[in-house]
Amino acid sequence: MKILTEYRIIKRQCPLWEESTNNVRYFDYFTSRLAESSFLPDFIKKIIRYIDYCPLIIALKLFKKRKQYNVVITGDLQAGIFYAFLNRLFNRLFNQPVYPHLFLDLMLDAERQTILWRLKHWFHRQVFSSVACMLVFSSY
Repeated sequence: MKILTEYRIIKRQCPLWEESTNNVRYFDYFTSRLAESSFLPDFIKKIIRYIDYCPLIIALKLFKKRKQYNVVITGDLQAGIFYAFLNRLFNRLFNQPVYPHLFLDLMLDAERQTILWRLKHWFHRQVFSSVACMLVFSSY
């Protein structure tokens, strides 16, 4: 089983998790060397580090590598929504298969009767229809 994720889990907790999981959030060798280099100004280093945490960049990395893995797990709400949107969009436009996606979320919104909430709810229903499994941890 090969798992692709952006979810930060300490790998040393489980050897099986460590050997079967790759995390797109961690720098690749080139970007980590650039972020630590002494010849670049500090603001450039901050931009390089930010790229590793930008939800859209994370979703694009997940989307690019999804075919090489059995499942994609997202724990970041924004990155998960962007990834699910890309998965759904490419499925609809180019008839590509929807790859298994496990979405972890911390809380569902309480229902409201506003137009903005209804629009958000409709969008989430469309996007999350491509998600294979959604785990929600909520207090209500």
